[in-house]
Amino acid sequence: TNRTLTVLSFQCDRFSEQAAQSIADWLRVNVSLTSLQLQDNQLSDSALEAIADALKMNETLLCLDLKNNQLSETAIETLAT
Repeated sequence: TNRTLTVLSFQCDRFSEQAAQSIADWLRVNVSLTSLQLQDNQLSDSALEAIADALKMNETLLCLDLKNNQLSETAIETLAT
């Protein structure tokens, strides 16, 4: 388990659903990351759903940047709850 990485940026990477799921799986066990930047990745609602579910178990992430993705208002509201 990584204990030193605190900021991770994946800007403009155009994640696939599988890549988003891998990020979500990693977030479930991460103990050091405080900032994750995922802007401009064309993330879908289902990708955000996987990430939101993982964040329920994550106690360290403080900042999640999702600017300029293909997310619906409903998906964003789900993340906020």
